[in-house]
Amino acid sequence: GSVRQLQDHHLERLSKTREQIKEYLTEGVLSEEMVVSKTSALISCLRQANTSIRWLLLQPTTGDAKLKAACQGSAQMKEQLLRSLVDTALLEDKVKAILVPLVQRRDVDWDEQKAAAAQAMDDLAVFFS
Repeated sequence: GSVRQLQDHHLERLSKTREQIKEYLTEGVLSEEMVVSKTSALISCLRQANTSIRWLLLQPTTGDAKLKAACQGSAQMKEQLLRSLVDTALLEDKVKAILVPLVQRRDVDWDEQKAAAAQAMDDLAVFFS
């Protein structure tokens, strides 16, 4: 009973996260601004997908015959699992490709923003003096 419920829960969650991942992978959706503004939602989606994929892949490898029988999936479920794994990995790669340059240039951006703020303060000081 409870193993079957867990399996159904992970299959349902995988289906939902797969839809989200498909939306994110739509051409033009994944921009630098979108990744910055929705980082926690992206990470949460990827974490849920990875957790469900891992659970669904590992449970059938048990040595317990009853548990193994309860966790056997159909060929369609296995195909869905494989597609989800590929889509999740693709999204992870695209998000990483956007975040790595952002992290690498954050010090330069921070220094530019500080300089611009200091210049604005100097301009205000001249205006009010």
